[in-house]
Amino acid sequence: MSKIVLFFLIATVTADELLKIERCSPLFAELNTCTLVNLHYNKTNFEFMAHYDPVSTLKVRVLNSSLPKLGKNGICMTKYSSSTDLSITELDLKNAEIEEILPTAFENCVALQKINLKNNKIAILEPETFSKNRELQIIDLTSNLIRSLHDKIFADLTNLKELRLCNNFLVEFEPQLIANCVNLETLRLDSNELFDLKVQKITKNENLKTIAFNNNQLRCAKMRKIEENLREKNIFVDPEYEGRAKIIPTNDSQMLCLDDIAWTAAHYVFMYDKETTDD
Repeated sequence: MSKIVLFFLIATVTADELLKIERCSPLFAELNTCTLVNLHYNKTNFEFMAHYDPVSTLKVRVLNSSLPKLGKNGICMTKYSSSTDLSITELDLKNAEIEEILPTAFENCVALQKINLKNNKIAILEPETFSKNRELQIIDLTSNLIRSLHDKIFADLTNLKELRLCNNFLVEFEPQLIANCVNLETLRLDSNELFDLKVQKITKNENLKTIAFNNNQLRCAKMRKIEENLREKNIFVDPEYEGRAKIIPTNDSQMLCLDDIAWTAAHYVFMYDKETTDD
């Protein structure tokens, strides 16, 4: 008889608590995948346990669910200490209405290689969020509410190959964010609010092959220089972008950008808002 264990998913557990058990849906049976359907919790009542076989399960995903808070005991935590119990390599948490992720939410996902957090309501990520996920290769944070990132958020991810931050509200992207991501191949920053992009420092990542930064607040002259620089380094500039166009194109170019006057006005408003907020 194979060992079936209880994994803790978004749970804070004490010995006296009896948490609701969520089981994999048989309607979405897929090889090596546990699909959890119709999970509806709130920020006060967010504790439950997911029940699946750790030997055969490599991927956990949620569908039709509302999980505003991912809790501190993490998604991949098991009652057993055997390393074979910590086999989850992929988490699909897109469209789950996530607003808050506690710093230790993924700390037990030591084998995690891919995480999809697309189309949620995440505004802040703590610097420790991915600190235990050293095997991560793909992070998708597309279409959230992120305005800034702590400079240590990706510091431990030397195996990261693809980082997607499209369609957020980033006004700055410091190269220090990916300084330790020595294997990074794809960086997507399209559809944010970037006024500048320090491409000379970003391209110090020698394995970088593709970058997307269309549909931001960049001035056209700057974008042309960036494209020229990247072409010289044989880095592909992907003109595709997520979400709606923020700028009405003024020519036949696929790249959406601001002329000098429009950029100066937009940057002035940004700096004014920043000073007001800091005060």
